[in-house]
Amino acid sequence: MSFELSNDVMDTISKERGKLMGMLFLLLILVVSPVAAFGEEDTTKKQITEALLPLPESLRGGATVVLYQEPGKRTVLRKGTNQIICRADAPTPGFTAWCYHKDLEAYATRAEQLATEGKSVEEMRDTLSAEVKAGKVQIVQGGTEYEVTGPTPEQALPIMAIFLPNATAESTGLSTEPNNYRPWLMWAGTPVAHVMLPGK
Repeated sequence: MSFELSNDVMDTISKERGKLMGMLFLLLILVVSPVAAFGEEDTTKKQITEALLPLPESLRGGATVVLYQEPGKRTVLRKGTNQIICRADAPTPGFTAWCYHKDLEAYATRAEQLATEGKSVEEMRDTLSAEVKAGKVQIVQGGTEYEVTGPTPEQALPIMAIFLPNATAESTGLSTEPNNYRPWLMWAGTPVAHVMLPGK
């Protein structure tokens, strides 16, 4: 036995089906949105926590945390109250978080850009020195930089740098040979000279 539904009945069924699909779609949005929002919030919290790892405990609470997902694209994850800025780990292999005095922001951005371009350590030193002399980049006497780097946050090792523009081995009594256990002077005699303080 077969029968055909009238056009009016078919229209009614189609409309009801459309309403039902609309309600299901709305329900899906209401259920999924809080989960997505929670995931986003959870990720940001993790990024902030990991970005603060290089700092002493006393400086973590007031530090500003930013994320550079790509060169020039800066997102503030948390606005701070002290003079420290921390960069969250970028979405690249390995783990790196680093923090520095806010007046070293231009230096940090330029140094990262040169590293991304594949410049050698010598090329970075010479370029940054020239830009400091030209007034394009500012270096703070005694400005501090904190960093942890490694395959993962758990395996990352700390190191600090304290900027002493134009310092030399003679003026500081420090060796210019890299050392994993003792302070040493990097880029001695240049506007970007700094004392490296390895941690463990």
